[in-house]
Amino acid sequence: MNTAPEYQGMRWFKCDLHVHTPEDAGHWNDSSIRLLSPRSEEDLQEKARRFLRYCHDLELDCIAVTDHNFSAETDHRKWFLTHVIEQNKTAADSSGRAPLVIFPGFELDIRYHVLCLFEPVKEGKRLQTISDILTNMGMAANDRFINGVSQQPKHHGQCWSLREVLDKVQKEIGGIVIAAHAFSNDGICNDPVNISDFINNPDLYSVEVNSWPLSEKARLILNGSYEQWNRPKPNRQPAPICGSDGKSLENSGVPNNLGCRFTWIKMSRPSIEALRQAFLDPESRISLNPTPPQVTHTQVRTIRIRDNKFLENQAIVLSPHLNCIIGGRGSGKSLLFESLRLGLRGEMTFEGMDERDHVAARQVKRLRGTFRGSTRIELGVVHGGLEDHIVVDGYGQPAHIESRNVDDLPTVFRQLAAIIFSQEEITQLADRQQSLLQFIDSLAADRLEPYRARSLELIDQLKLAHKMEETIRRLDAELNSLKQKEEELARQLAAKAQVQEELKRHRGAQESKRYLDSLVNKSLETENRLLELTEELETEPLPLGSRLDAFPGKRYFQQVEEVVTAAYQGMAEAIRSAARAFRRNVDQALTKHPDWEKAQQAILTAEEQFQQACSEKGLTTLEAEQLRETEIQHRAKQAAVRAKEAEIGVKRKQMPDRDDLLKNLTECWFNETNKRKAILDEMVSSDTMPRTNCRQSILKTSLIFAGDKEAFLKKWKEISPDARSQAGRVWDRESRDGEGGENIGEHLFEAFQSEINNSQTSLMSGNPIQWLERNMGTPTKLPGIVQNHLDAIKNVQQEQAEKWFDLLLTRIPDSADLVLLRSDDTEAGSFQKGDLSTGQKNTAILSLLLARGHGPVLIDQPEDELDSEFLYQELVPMLRKAKIQRQLIIVTHNANLPVNGDAELVYTLEARGGKGTCRAQGGLDRSEVTRAVLDIMEGSKEAFIKRKEKYNF
Repeated sequence: MNTAPEYQGMRWFKCDLHVHTPEDAGHWNDSSIRLLSPRSEEDLQEKARRFLRYCHDLELDCIAVTDHNFSAETDHRKWFLTHVIEQNKTAADSSGRAPLVIFPGFELDIRYHVLCLFEPVKEGKRLQTISDILTNMGMAANDRFINGVSQQPKHHGQCWSLREVLDKVQKEIGGIVIAAHAFSNDGICNDPVNISDFINNPDLYSVEVNSWPLSEKARLILNGSYEQWNRPKPNRQPAPICGSDGKSLENSGVPNNLGCRFTWIKMSRPSIEALRQAFLDPESRISLNPTPPQVTHTQVRTIRIRDNKFLENQAIVLSPHLNCIIGGRGSGKSLLFESLRLGLRGEMTFEGMDERDHVAARQVKRLRGTFRGSTRIELGVVHGGLEDHIVVDGYGQPAHIESRNVDDLPTVFRQLAAIIFSQEEITQLADRQQSLLQFIDSLAADRLEPYRARSLELIDQLKLAHKMEETIRRLDAELNSLKQKEEELARQLAAKAQVQEELKRHRGAQESKRYLDSLVNKSLETENRLLELTEELETEPLPLGSRLDAFPGKRYFQQVEEVVTAAYQGMAEAIRSAARAFRRNVDQALTKHPDWEKAQQAILTAEEQFQQACSEKGLTTLEAEQLRETEIQHRAKQAAVRAKEAEIGVKRKQMPDRDDLLKNLTECWFNETNKRKAILDEMVSSDTMPRTNCRQSILKTSLIFAGDKEAFLKKWKEISPDARSQAGRVWDRESRDGEGGENIGEHLFEAFQSEINNSQTSLMSGNPIQWLERNMGTPTKLPGIVQNHLDAIKNVQQEQAEKWFDLLLTRIPDSADLVLLRSDDTEAGSFQKGDLSTGQKNTAILSLLLARGHGPVLIDQPEDELDSEFLYQELVPMLRKAKIQRQLIIVTHNANLPVNGDAELVYTLEARGGKGTCRAQGGLDRSEVTRAVLDIMEGSKEAFIKRKEKYNF
């Protein structure tokens, strides 16, 4: 984003409104900075710069120069103040600060001292008007001091009265009067003789105090607790300010040294009007603490809108406190509001608030309709001491953070904790009880999140345990099957073991027979291979034939052929002879051996004996021969059984304790409800919460754990059996039979709630299904209708096991209710009873909105559906209290909100040339802003009275 524009709203200025200079020679105590006599401009300029530098060292923003009776000099060039004004910028530049705002004025003695302040001037010669005021009050320059002592203003020998000074300075000239050091010597409140002046001049808006915290007398008088000094209603007591009564630059830590005391005053730009408004609203605009109130809450610092079809390019620096956006119909104020919503929402959705989502979506769609491809909304949002630049472009994408890389945008936007509502959304929320609970949760999401996260963790563990239970059931079934197969194989082995000796001899005979047969076959095979080789040798090598005639040295090749051929034939004969010898030798060992027939008979006998043994035991030879395979299979099955048992053992050790997890989940749900209750208690006891005449909160809250019956019955219906069955006809509320309207779901819910309210063991059940499961073993604890259909319920539990399990882990929402009290402490009605008007429900919602959290609150026209009395008596005080701890951005057309709420920034829009454009912006101490408020807005009778008194319009 580009450099932000200059902030136009109100901010804190460090002010010392009672400062003397060397001009006041009779009271000035600093010998190091006295004026020469005769005076020279060079000396005046140099000492003026020293004076100003000292003010900058103290980091003062505003001073009021209030020398006694102004000056005895007649030439403005000889006035010290002239040169202070002229050297102001030079001294500021050398200090690296903005020039001081200098209120010229004087201090008068009218039996007690008063300060008279006037609008700042930029040229010394304009100070002549102030000197002339004193002249007109009977104090020409040469009459103001006698022997260095300042004189009282008199006419006809009588000292001017406070009433006359107020009329002259405030009504006639437009200055302002402050009672100097009111509780010290020469102060108005130091002598009871001045009580009449104090209480009968309500336009004495401020008195100077010499200490903070206040002395006991000052505290009682200024808070209206000292009856003698109390102004008649509706007049307010004057505002206290601190000034140094500075008469030296030597040490600001010493009384009567410049800067020893000061006041923080909130203004748009320092002026007499800004001071007057501050004095009339000291709670909001004056602080006597060493440092001004610090801003630590999240705030939207800037918003820029570029190249929008309707809104002219806007660049606004917002106040961290109360901002009011005003404008006539069609000026674009709601579009500006939706621009803020679109930026602060990021990628978040309106979870659970379907109707609100519809409203917001419609409003955002309207805003998007004014976008071009080059449109940009840019927000500068300060949170956690850092600033993020959030951008929404014209391409339909959600807001994103441009100033840094962010892995999880929704988390960042949630942490902004912005609360954004149009009046329509507030009204719809107030009409829906479930939305009320979600609204309460949205105000405290950060404190509920740990419980929700823990609940999800426990539910995941329970789901894992459920899957492990299913796995163990499957493994148990597999183990039973393996054990049955192992038992069957063991039975077969027992039968086959009875022919084991015959089987061994049978197998030995079979093996020997296979051995002899293999030797015979192998010898025949060997003999045949040798004979085949002789046939091949006899044909080698091929004769040369006619080719021999072409060979050189023919005779040699002929001899070679003869010799080699003879060699091959000789080898063939030798092999043939060896084959015959091999055959003779093998036959001698086998078929021609004397024991050959005996061996064959032994094999035959062993086979006959085996056949006979199998026949006697009722086994086929095949079955008897499979003993080894059966043994192998049996051993394998035994190993498989042991492995399966070990696997089941490991799974059982790994499986969490389901009952313990359910107990922890229930405890987590109860803790979440208790945290909600604590949060509600905090909100209703908040300083921003309106009170009845007996100082009670206007809201009473109710929160019942898992108390939303409708939500439970909706879930209960999802597992309903066939509606034609006996249980199905009385299962849920929508399918009642003729038995007095009874149904299982309602009785189950009521029984669960009864235990929650009365039993010490309530933490054992977190919802009606858990309670039902826990008591199935003792049916007498169940409602009669549940007992009557318990078998059907158990069937549902088995047949719809997954749905049942999901319902077991379902958090039934709490039941939330708000009761609104009248000012006399009687009940106006409640949300659940439905006997509150729309305006009353909106009153309750707005009260909660402003009573919780520190994130920005954006509301579009909160005054809709609210009467003017509530606006003035309840909403305005809420805004004034809430703006201290959080940023408020309010779109409004009611003057009560910016005027009596004392908005730090009023941003006014008007339609001009087919565009929504800024008309004026700033605090109400800017004349252009007050004029815009008068032209655009309207308010109650009280607002006009207050405006007349406070703002002179």
